[in-house]
Amino acid sequence: FQLVVQEMANLMQFDVQFVLLGTGYENFEHDFTYFAGRYPDKCSVSINFDVDLAQQIYAGCDMFLMPSAFEPCGLSQLISMRYGTLPIVCGLTIQLNRSGLALVLRNFLHFG
Repeated sequence: FQLVVQEMANLMQFDVQFVLLGTGYENFEHDFTYFAGRYPDKCSVSINFDVDLAQQIYAGCDMFLMPSAFEPCGLSQLISMRYGTLPIVCGLTIQLNRSGLALVLRNFLHFG
């Protein structure tokens, strides 16, 4: 998430919308909440978890960013693919684990 926070002001200069749902480290919650206030027409941040809202986000977005260095199962990314949303994941995640996500992406990369 540090890279996203560092580039957020630059990212907001483009024709994009950014949605964040969930909780995490307090410093990241603070930083993303700041950007939501600074760019209210482009950035929405909800520091909680809501299953119905999560499904709407999966269905309505073009890309799903999961910047984890390690993702034990990749369930969120697999759900995003089910909704037709492209997951953007860290290459380290794919290399270090044998999760369902790693196997799906590894197979996809071989055919892509």
